[in-house]
Amino acid sequence: MNKSRRKYDAKRAEVVKFLANKFNCTPEYIRSVIHPDSTVNWLRSDEIRREYKEKYEAIRNILS
Repeated sequence: MNKSRRKYDAKRAEVVKFLANKFNCTPEYIRSVIHPDSTVNWLRSDEIRREYKEKYEAIRNILS
């Protein structure tokens, strides 16, 4: 794994932690909702996915 990939993984973890605090749930819950193969329609899942995409895109734009 190259350094830039690790940097993105670290930033993804930070976004997951941020969203877990914001939505008052566990990071595992956030990861299960945002997983690409997820068909989960749990409480607030659409809102979590939308927030994750926005935050992660912002971080990717800053790093590139």
